[in-house]
Amino acid sequence: MESQRLDLNPIECVSTLYNNAFLFAPLFTAFYRTLGRKDRSALLAYLILPLVLPELPRNKLARTTSLRTFTAYAERERTYGLAARISERRKMTNLALQHNFDQGFLMLGETAEITADNDSNQPTHCPPDMLKAATKFAQICQPHSVPAIFLALGIKRL
Repeated sequence: MESQRLDLNPIECVSTLYNNAFLFAPLFTAFYRTLGRKDRSALLAYLILPLVLPELPRNKLARTTSLRTFTAYAERERTYGLAARISERRKMTNLALQHNFDQGFLMLGETAEITADNDSNQPTHCPPDMLKAATKFAQICQPHSVPAIFLALGIKRL
């Protein structure tokens, strides 16, 4: 049997290192630990990466106190193109969620609610500002229902 030579592009290798589910998995655990129980909270998972990874929304999440101030009309560039970013990050979100479910860090309930295991210590390789932004996004989402969050962000469908 003959082995084939792999032509590896250095750019693809770096992209794989920096964009992998194991790196982003702690963001979901931090988000759901802070969020608590909420019906259909599994849908919110698709918002985490598109809002935490880009620098502009991540920095604003660290300074904001409510969903209304985060989605202020004067500064719509934070959420501009959010639907496209959600579709780009869908596969990575699914992989990170699956990793968290397999490791027991997150559990899926009957009403599509995700809860975090508060007793487990998950190794974290995420930058601290990303973890802080994920936690802050959960705090912002706590008082609102899932449809209200999607409506405020201008997302019509996943």
